Amino acid sequence: MRPRIPLALASALVLAASSACARSSGGDASDAPAPADSIVLERQPCFGLCPVYRVSIAASGVVRFVARDSAGTPHAEGDTIAPDEFTRLLVGAQRAAFDSLPTRVSDDQSLCRLRATDHATVVVTIFRPSGARRVEDYTGCYVESDPPRMAPGLMALRVFESSVDRTAGVSRWVKPPRGKG
Repeated sequence: MRPRIPLALASALVLAASSACARSSGGDASDAPAPADSIVLERQPCFGLCPVYRVSIAASGVVRFVARDSAGTPHAEGDTIAPDEFTRLLVGAQRAAFDSLPTRVSDDQSLCRLRATDHATVVVTIFRPSGARRVEDYTGCYVESDPPRMAPGLMALRVFESSVDRTAGVSRWVKPPRGKG
């Protein structure tokens, strides 16, 4: 005689199994981010004391970080993240409409009507099987000056850039400039 499973438990198991199958099959393909091999974020120099580095995160979870100090000496680090964190970054890129942004944010008047001087540039590249998509973000871009205000699309890109840094954990590797901190 086989043990009997209560109807409520059996229903819950069937529901859980069917939702797991829907997730594993991808569900609605239009909601899923395009697959990618890696994401690379580069923070370029400014006229002040901005950190200069390149961080790459592979779909496998491998993180590589290379920075240059004020003397130009390279500093390299590495780590790993869970692959699902990489997928979350791709969702963040999709939320920021990364593929719809101009290659150079500063060339788009709707995103960069006004430019403050002495800011750094952040370059994000997403490498996909279909090819690479690169966006260059001059961080001194605003649409209004009093008070300084960014375009909503640009704010979404900055949130994505910060999430790449946070996911990679770059704060533990960025060294303060000499004489500071």
